[in-house]
Amino acid sequence: MKTLLLSFGLLFFGLLVRAQSDNSFKLSEEASKELIQSREYQTLIKFQHDFLDIISDHVNKGVSLEFINTVILDAIKTNNYKEVYQMLFSDYESGDAFFISWGDAKRALLTKNLFIEKHMEVFTCKTCHYSLSDQANFFLKNFPFFDKNRYPGTTSLSGKEALPCGSYWNQVKLGVCATACGLSTAGIGIGLCGWGCWCAFCSQNSSTANIICAN
Repeated sequence: MKTLLLSFGLLFFGLLVRAQSDNSFKLSEEASKELIQSREYQTLIKFQHDFLDIISDHVNKGVSLEFINTVILDAIKTNNYKEVYQMLFSDYESGDAFFISWGDAKRALLTKNLFIEKHMEVFTCKTCHYSLSDQANFFLKNFPFFDKNRYPGTTSLSGKEALPCGSYWNQVKLGVCATACGLSTAGIGIGLCGWGCWCAFCSQNSSTANIICAN
């Protein structure tokens, strides 16, 4: 497990800091739509929504985002997630199991779509934060917008709805970017990493990006 996480971490962050030459790879809109409809992609969206629900439930109970952020930052600093898991999930074991399962789901998407690793530079966010602490700050600072304007991952749109991110291909890049970022870390980092991918790949038809990318 540690070797696999290190491999994904080196892959993501190595690509994060340097431009690559092969940026021409692109799925068709039909192929992108099929990928979004896949069980693996939809499972990741469910995990993302579940994580937003967990944070939202605590906020609705009166726990401030500032307090949640402080506990998370302390956990990152000490590499001890017991307190934050107990806060968010009631017990450490449930929190640990949640993020392990989310990580497994992210690996499943990459395993099912082997072309992703071959063209990872296409899915790399070159403007995202490097450190997990910065990613936590970014996520919690913009949590109200992520929570209110959730990415639905649906391909069934009414005639008047604008296509999120401007295209299905951009949606694929958004999801894969967040997946690769999350696998560069472990524990709660799986849920914190990748929210900045909105600014890289979902600037079109996105009220969330319009707000968070200006911050």
